[in-house]
Amino acid sequence: MNRSSVEAVVEKVLAHQLTMADLEGYAASNSDFQPKLADVKANLQSRPDPEEVKQYRALTEMSGDDDAVLLAVNSYLRAWRGKGSAAAHVAEIEGMERRLTEKRKFAQLEEEVSRALEANTATGAMPGTGVVNAIRDFLNAYRNDDYAAAEVARCNEWADTIRHLMAEAARREWAMLVTPDGKLADFDAARRFLTSYSLTEQRKDQLDDMMWNWALSQPDIQEGVRRYTTVWTSGGRHMADIARLARERADWENSLRRADIYSLINFAEHNPGHLFIGKVKERIADLKRDTLDEIRRAPNAYSYENFLELRRSGVFTDEELKDAAGASDALFDRILNLPTILNSLPPSPDDSTRFGTGLGEEGLTDVVFFGISSTGKTCLLSGLLLNDRLWFDERRFSGDYGSLVHTYARNGVALEGTPKNFIATIKASVMGRDNKHYDFNLFEMAGEAFYDRIVEAIYSDGGAITSFADMGMGAPEIFNTPNPKIFFIVIDPTKELVEQDDQVSSVKKLISLMFGDENGVNPNVDVMSKVIGLHFIVTKSDTLPPSPTGKLADAAHDAVCRVVNEAGRRVIVEGCRQFGINASRDPNEDGVPLVFAYSLGHFTVGNIFEYDRRGSDDILDTISDYCVVRRSSFGDKIRDFFTNPFA
Repeated sequence: MNRSSVEAVVEKVLAHQLTMADLEGYAASNSDFQPKLADVKANLQSRPDPEEVKQYRALTEMSGDDDAVLLAVNSYLRAWRGKGSAAAHVAEIEGMERRLTEKRKFAQLEEEVSRALEANTATGAMPGTGVVNAIRDFLNAYRNDDYAAAEVARCNEWADTIRHLMAEAARREWAMLVTPDGKLADFDAARRFLTSYSLTEQRKDQLDDMMWNWALSQPDIQEGVRRYTTVWTSGGRHMADIARLARERADWENSLRRADIYSLINFAEHNPGHLFIGKVKERIADLKRDTLDEIRRAPNAYSYENFLELRRSGVFTDEELKDAAGASDALFDRILNLPTILNSLPPSPDDSTRFGTGLGEEGLTDVVFFGISSTGKTCLLSGLLLNDRLWFDERRFSGDYGSLVHTYARNGVALEGTPKNFIATIKASVMGRDNKHYDFNLFEMAGEAFYDRIVEAIYSDGGAITSFADMGMGAPEIFNTPNPKIFFIVIDPTKELVEQDDQVSSVKKLISLMFGDENGVNPNVDVMSKVIGLHFIVTKSDTLPPSPTGKLADAAHDAVCRVVNEAGRRVIVEGCRQFGINASRDPNEDGVPLVFAYSLGHFTVGNIFEYDRRGSDDILDTISDYCVVRRSSFGDKIRDFFTNPFA
């Protein structure tokens, strides 16, 4: 085969005497034949293929349905594209394919445009972006093809028509987007407008500015700016403003965190259009919860003026404030009318106020309250005088003071401002559990009198006075009367730090005065021999932390134990047994003081309270147990007739 010419080999291939596989197999084992094989292939490529020529002639003569022609064209091109001998025919058929494709695309486009324009005429709906893009794509594809000149001209007409329709629609929508004062009416409509129309740069800038101003006008500017950035992700005109706002917002939020709710409410009222008014309102809402919790924890400690300001602001509803203050409708009305109530009351006392005094009536039991300043002794007296089982003489001794305390208590107001070094002496009578009357002298001793004249009393040379008899006039004189006595030591469980230290120290010194020092020396035996009862009253019991048992009495006992340690409690019990105080046939109760949990009632804002008589009932029961029943006079019988309920 190496000796045969290229033409001879080609003729054998064309006559099907050899195949290309035969030639390639021979060339693989005879390298000298490989150059000739390449020439054979080139010769075969340059020769027209009879089958190709046959298909080409059939296509050029084909007529009828364009789709059928295009199908045949595509079949021919798949078979002969890339064949060198058919290059001229392939180029001609590719032109036929382009013309047929253009014709088909135009027909489809014409149908689509017709539907869009008919819909616009019928409903006003604008041609969609799909139609606009299809016209653009057709023009880009066939603008330079002469055979498509008519179709291109028609597409240009359609494009002009649609541009005109969209321009008119854009003018109408723009008019609806903008308010008479030039502001944006609807952010979402502006977003749709921006994506629906081809806008000039000037119009885009104008829309950008309007959307930015809309963001700044929102109650929540941060949310408004966030929505702005969803439209103008990077190319907006106000990206620098956003960065500046972020810095200003950080500074503003720091200021918000430091401001109290009253300042913020005042700011919101006077700056309703402020840039960050939304943030101010958010912070007010956060502080509202905290403020209600603060009132709920200690309503009586909450500023009355601030409470009224919260109500006036409208941020808090009456129901929310009533719930936080723990107030019924009636009590809430009293809170709101507190100025009127106070104006109707006599002035509260101060150090210059003078009241009647005295050592009480002889032959009655003296009931004495001891305690440092602000332990709740006046509230204790208020509860006793308010109890309808107790009657007191308003004309004798400190009856005028008792009348003042009773007047305040009757109006639900705790009296404040007891004069220093004042000892109130009130002649009182209580109806006992047996419905009999028991008379007694009630002594409320100002904390200063207790502290300065008794537990811290000193001689002129500076030495401590340990004898009640040597303490002089005033508070100590109560001890020296011949009347039997009941001592109540008043404990305030809310005292802390220095005040608690003073309370502990004062009670400890009182115990030493009553029962002697560590050496057994007691100069007050005569006084203590007249004491028949010694007990503790824990005031403000509504503030006591819960005890492990959950019982209020145990919580009150724990409060006493925080003031009087175990050794002090042992001294008290042993001393009481020595003097016959708290005497009982039960050895477990003999000499042991009682502990009363006392609260005047539920205190709320403005130091107003709703009276709870339970604590005073318990104390009055104990007092009556120690007193001698009063012998009824003719006047008593008349009073009993008119005051006792009918059977």
